[in-house]
Amino acid sequence: MATTLHYAYEIRNAAEYFDDIPPVKLPDEMVGLAEHILDTKAGHFDPAEFEDRYETAVVEMLKQKQAGMPPRKEAPTAHLRRS
Repeated sequence: MATTLHYAYEIRNAAEYFDDIPPVKLPDEMVGLAEHILDTKAGHFDPAEFEDRYETAVVEMLKQKQAGMPPRKEAPTAHLRRS
């Protein structure tokens, strides 16, 4: 199941974005630190455990509208708010 689908004309070649970036030689210490972070944060992704909170909120809002209930006036939750 996909949340976002794109038409072929919407997909661009990555080279269009990255060709202008010059190659950079990073210190070995920085590469090692980046590898360590990736190794410690990597994990198995189980799609069954994923919940799209935005999609869930939209579906709930639509169900309330279909039931004739007025829209809620509460503030967005902290994890959805941008600073």
